[in-house]
Amino acid sequence: MDFRPRNGSSPALTQQEHSASHAIERLVSATHGMIAKRIDLALLEGRQMSQRLLIAAGLATCGMLLICSGLIALAYALTLLLMPEGPAIARATLFGLLNVGLAAVLAGPAIYVARSLRPAPNGSGHNGWKAETELSEPADRGH
Repeated sequence: MDFRPRNGSSPALTQQEHSASHAIERLVSATHGMIAKRIDLALLEGRQMSQRLLIAAGLATCGMLLICSGLIALAYALTLLLMPEGPAIARATLFGLLNVGLAAVLAGPAIYVARSLRPAPNGSGHNGWKAETELSEPADRGH
């Protein structure tokens, strides 16, 4: 930009134009800096959230492995307690049935909790099952 006085313009007017353009440039640079800092903050928060998620997933995986090994040990101990001298096929069958039963007992509440934590697709506050059944019912029941 050329800030020299034009023909017929006063130096005071040129000085005001210069200070106004300088103020606008400072405003733009400050806004740019603020936006850059917000982007950096969002990236940092996203990185921290992904790290927490990976740590939680690792801990959940370790916990599930420990639970599974404990269930297998419990089923084997119960098999030996109930049939210490039985035929191998009967013990293997009992061992499998005990594993399935114990897994079902533990998986049932886990599935119920997972369904209750699922967000509603329509934002109504209901879980997805309730919202689906409400939509499938006829609006007029003939009353």
